[in-house]
Amino acid sequence: MMDAKASLQAWLSGGAAQRLLVVSLAASSTFVLFYVLYQRFFSPLAKFKGPFWASLSPAWKLHQLTKGNFHETIVDLHEEYGPIVRIAPNEVIISDKSAIREIYSTTQGRDFLKTDYYDPFTAFRPTIFGQRDPHLHAKRKRIVSHGYSMNALQAMEKFVQERVQLFMTKMREFSRTGEQINLGKWCHFFAFDVIGELAFSEGFGMLESGIEDEHIRLIENQMEFGSTMGMMPWLVPYTKWNLPIPWLQSLQAGRERLKELTQSRVERRRHKVSDRKDLLGRLIEATDPVTGEKLDPIDLRTEAFSSIVAGSDSTSSALSYTFHHILTHPSAHTKLVSELRTAFPNARSSTDDPPTYAELGRLPYLQACIKESLRLTPPATINLPRYVPSGGRVLAGTYFPGGTTVGMSAIPVHLDRKTFGDDAGRYVPERWIEGAVAPDGERLSPEDMMRYWIPFGVGSRMCIGKNVAMLEVSYPRPPPILHRVS
Repeated sequence: MMDAKASLQAWLSGGAAQRLLVVSLAASSTFVLFYVLYQRFFSPLAKFKGPFWASLSPAWKLHQLTKGNFHETIVDLHEEYGPIVRIAPNEVIISDKSAIREIYSTTQGRDFLKTDYYDPFTAFRPTIFGQRDPHLHAKRKRIVSHGYSMNALQAMEKFVQERVQLFMTKMREFSRTGEQINLGKWCHFFAFDVIGELAFSEGFGMLESGIEDEHIRLIENQMEFGSTMGMMPWLVPYTKWNLPIPWLQSLQAGRERLKELTQSRVERRRHKVSDRKDLLGRLIEATDPVTGEKLDPIDLRTEAFSSIVAGSDSTSSALSYTFHHILTHPSAHTKLVSELRTAFPNARSSTDDPPTYAELGRLPYLQACIKESLRLTPPATINLPRYVPSGGRVLAGTYFPGGTTVGMSAIPVHLDRKTFGDDAGRYVPERWIEGAVAPDGERLSPEDMMRYWIPFGVGSRMCIGKNVAMLEVSYPRPPPILHRVS
């Protein structure tokens, strides 16, 4: 009798468990169905076209990023779906140039705050790039901006010129021997050594040795961590748990090592007697003109970290692509070499003093080559996301509710044929001297195009290292023999 009762209870209990499972599955299925229906048909962003899976989860962005060609994906999306594309449940990207000022300018865009995408790009504290609070950013910028001014950088120009001479000596040796090299790697060496001179009064020694310092690998780790976590920033707090994920542990270990190396350089510079007015020296002395505050040791490390990462990686990318475009366009190469030799007829040896930045700035074709390279291949290709302010805003003629994430990438803007000419997809430095022609026949002046040339961003959050990049990209001359440099 007891066995029968126990069996009955077990059966009833099992039935309840089965019913609970069925109810749970039904509820889950219903939730998923309603979520999909809401995102596809009832969400405020449902009217915007884009990939199906992008409308359901930000994981779509992360998947696209891991392919390594997210910048090309952005261009393809705009070509397929138009100037406004939905790339996440609450995010769109915009290519309409009218939205640049609305989102990013100091006046119209001041209420468009940076999103949590930037949180992973922190160091000891949020860097000037990653700082989302506009008041804290303005305060930090007041303190550090003088160190990045062109006047401050030109005061260090002779040390940059020494690195240029060494770089050109290496290039001439390779040209003479016929040795094939990875020019991109040597551009990285040059950028690292220059930022070392500018920031710490000592290079990294990579041009002398020709060997990659561990900083290069560590910075690549940092950029990968920031870009990946930025796609799904809600995961950032969990990275502090030291999760047993080898890929993540490796990136985090590299990040900590880079912080250690940065701290070591900062401390060495702080205790070094130097008459140079390098970047770190200026930051140590700098005070907020409004409050009189100075940077504390942690802030100094943070800004040094930012200088090493952005000043080497982004600048070397810009320099590498500039060389690539010039060397793969023989006509541009010939015109540039002619302009340089005409302007500096006695500069025939790598041991000669390089021209000054001011002198290079007066060469129209050189500056056109640089502008055209930065137009086609800007160092930063992300879509610089911002939150739409409370109450919503109209962008590119379309209303977006408050809290929506919006952003623009420089590449689709720079490839707009109505803005940069019918041949906007080609490398044509002459457009920055002679102008261009739009598809409808309208003449586009260089001044017109400059309004939408945004390789360094725009507004109050424009890249503070723009002058560093332009200084470094302007100096090295193209290698003299095309077929021997790869």
